[in-house]
Order: sequence, then C-alpha cells, then structure tokens
Amino acid sequence: GLCALGATLKLPIEEPIHTPGRLAIGIALALVILPISAFITWRAPQPVTGSGWPLRVMSYNLHQGFDTDGILGMEALAQTIEREQPDVVAFQEISRGWYINGSLDMLPWLSQRLGMPYIFGPAADPAWGNAILSRYPIADYGSGILPQDYGPMERGYLWAKIDAGNGQELLVIATHLHSVEVDHDIHIHQVSTVLDFWAGRPAAVILGDLNSWPNSPEMGLFREAGLLDAFAELGTGEGYTWPAYDLFERIDYIWYTPDFHASDFAITTGTASDHLGIAVTLGRH
Repeated sequence: GLCALGATLKLPIEEPIHTPGRLAIGIALALVILPISAFITWRAPQPVTGSGWPLRVMSYNLHQGFDTDGILGMEALAQTIEREQPDVVAFQEISRGWYINGSLDMLPWLSQRLGMPYIFGPAADPAWGNAILSRYPIADYGSGILPQDYGPMERGYLWAKIDAGNGQELLVIATHLHSVEVDHDIHIHQVSTVLDFWAGRPAAVILGDLNSWPNSPEMGLFREAGLLDAFAELGTGEGYTWPAYDLFERIDYIWYTPDFHASDFAITTGTASDHLGIAVTLGRH
C-alpha cells in the first residue's frame, strides 16, 4: 500500500528558475567583449631590418578572396603566398568591405596572417583596389589614378619605396589595368601614365595584373622603356596565369630595371584565386 501510495503521490518539486533575460544579456556581453578583446590584443605586424639584396617580389590578383568555385578562402590564399616566401608582394582586387565577400576587410587579415605591414591604394572605390605588403620598412608611398577613357571602372597604381637595408632601396609600382585585353588604346594610356611616374629610376619593379597579351603594343611600351619581363627572361612554357581553372592567357607581369639580376622565377599553382601568382628574386649586378 505504501509503495502504491508513493508511486501515485506527486510531491512538489522545486523548478529551476529560468532567466532568459540574464542569458540574453550574457550572450550580448560576450559578443561585445570578445571582438573588443581581439582588437586590444591585436598587434600590427612590424617590419624587420633588411640586409640588402636580394629581395623576392611577388604579384597576385586575389579575386576578392574567392577561389574558382566561388568559395571565400583566405587561408588558401595565405598558404599560396607563403610558399613563395616573398619579401614584397603586390595584390590586386583587394576588397576592404565589399558586400560581395561578406564585407570582409581582406588586408588587415592577410597582413596579420603573413606578418607583413601593408599600404593600400583605392581604385574603383575606397573599398577596392591595390595593396603592397613588405617585410621591410616602407620608407615612402603614394598612389595615383590611371586614365579611364571609356572603361567601366576607375583604375589606379600604388607605389612604395622599400628600405631593403644596407642603404639599398627598391621602388615598387603596383597596378591593375583595364580588364579588356583588346582595348589597346586604354591600355596604352594607362601604361604611359605608369611609365611617366617611374621616369626611368633605377632599382625599380612594375608589377601586377596588366590584362594584356605579351605581344600587345602596350606591353611593347615596357620593353621600349628598357624594362625586362621576368617570365620572358627566366620562365619556360607558355607562362599562363589566367584563368586558374583552365589556363590560356598570360596577363600578369613583373617588369624590372636592367640593373637587377633576376633568378628563381615561379608561377604558383592551385585555384585559390582565378589568377596564378608570379614571383621572382632580384639582386643587383
């Protein structure tokens, strides 16, 4: 009987006190505090003191961070860059908050991940353009606008003077030309602007996604100015750099002044971007 009574008797049980308000407040505080904590502990990479030549330079169009399957993949880009171990790298199609990639600011992420300070030059708008990262101190820098003519998008160039150490300095000019290969007249105006800025200075490199074929009249302007094409000097095969999933064009270049001795030219592999990156080591004669 007692067993039956115990089985049927419902004794009052103290229910836990639910405090959804406190839980919500706790979550909200965590969402606020964690980003602030990350900001407080984040440290901008610092340049290191160089020892002079040689320097390894690289150019890479990052496709707003998307691979050839349309998937945002920043770590894959970082690993591709790391394999080349550049001292200086020029980026094209850097997004600094475009909605297309979830408003990601690619530049501080890559700077922190690679341990390289950066400078940025806007092109189409203040949130999209060119960048230069350098292990060594950036002594001076600036940017300029390229002639747009009838092109749909404003383009620009970015320059930096890199303190390589031992009194040596490298002038880096990074750019991304108009995107239609057959629009030679626009390209000629844009290349002429870049060459006018360069003005024949020694120890210089001009690099980027130039959206031009090697035998085009605009690329001929670089040769006529006395600059050397890193792939033409050192590469083998066709040297195609685009599109990464079905390569058939060479449109990315590193042009350097003839006072350099170039070596170890490389083209990256993989599909972390729709372009392949290119890199070369530069030493003085």
